[in-house]
Amino acid sequence: MKKIIIFGGSGFIGSYFCEYLLKKKYVITIYDLTKPYFSYKNMKFIKGNIVNKNDVINAIKGHNFVMNFAGWADIETADSAHTEVIDQNVIGNLNILEGSRKHKVNKFVYASTMYVFSKYGGFYKASKQISEIIVNQYNQKFGLNFSILRFGSLYGPGSSKGNSVYDLITDALKNKQLNYWGSGEEIRQFIHARDAAKICDVIFNEKNSRQYLTVSGLEDIKIKDLLDLINETFDKKLKISCKMNKKSQIHYKNTPFSVNNNIFQTNMGEKIIFKSYTDIRQGIYEMIAYLKNKK
Repeated sequence: MKKIIIFGGSGFIGSYFCEYLLKKKYVITIYDLTKPYFSYKNMKFIKGNIVNKNDVINAIKGHNFVMNFAGWADIETADSAHTEVIDQNVIGNLNILEGSRKHKVNKFVYASTMYVFSKYGGFYKASKQISEIIVNQYNQKFGLNFSILRFGSLYGPGSSKGNSVYDLITDALKNKQLNYWGSGEEIRQFIHARDAAKICDVIFNEKNSRQYLTVSGLEDIKIKDLLDLINETFDKKLKISCKMNKKSQIHYKNTPFSVNNNIFQTNMGEKIIFKSYTDIRQGIYEMIAYLKNKK
């Protein structure tokens, strides 16, 4: 039986993965500072902080699969809280790795980001790069089986401030306007968190484990087109503004891959393609309905 412990399972992306697995009758333990909004018979919750090494190691005992979605996720505040970012994203992940090694788990899964390829992203990017290197070393030195999931632009109900789609729709609902911190020419491949969770079938059912996996949408979307899409949903009554500011400087523009990022050398990995994706228009409509009901 696969017994899985998910660190950060109450968070935005972690909760989607947990519910996906729980609905498939996996036995899940969630380790988080916050209790999840959902409850299943095959689920256990442990309240804890990943920086507490002994608590983390003890929690892993009895599980054969470990997933880490915990840590600092807000790129825009990471540079002003760099010590906390390193504590959570590097030391916290190291604690989970050590527990995985000690209890000889079958597989360790780490939630990373496409920013590892970029010259942008500041301390958030650096913390993910460092953690990827350490994960690889645990494989080289201790034989720890792993998969690293590099997420692109995620969105969906349950997201919060700092998520671009959440921020834009919140601005539209509250202020009847769309303020974007860039030129509008930036390109993204948005993926609904519900679709991202489908990678669980790959992670837990493949005989030959793939180590580096990219999880993003298929369609390139210019931000200005996303703004128009949202505006159409509001009957074109929103005021749209695109301005460069400090936020613009920490995000990649059209692609995260940079030849100037020479310090971090890694396996490029493989992009996972799913059979179906949530249409971005449907996803936007769903987000609007979610945020309206959240008031």
